[in-house]
Amino acid sequence: MNTEKQNGNWFAQGLVQSWSGQGCYMYLERYHNGAWTMVSSEHYVVDKADNTGWYWDDSGYKSRVCIYNESGSQTWKCGGAV
Repeated sequence: MNTEKQNGNWFAQGLVQSWSGQGCYMYLERYHNGAWTMVSSEHYVVDKADNTGWYWDDSGYKSRVCIYNESGSQTWKCGGAV
């Protein structure tokens, strides 16, 4: 995940990379007012890198990346929030 200050406000971007022919899905979630919400579309990658756009992540918000690895546990796993 990347974070960046733009025009005085913080934004977050989800990132994923796949290699060795393994496929995975990724999306970015945002926490606000007690709930997690998917804010990006799902991104599917095989043998490449991809990223979401930039999403608001300023005061009162948290963001995290969620990944589904087709060759792994085959469940969605979400990282720590920033």
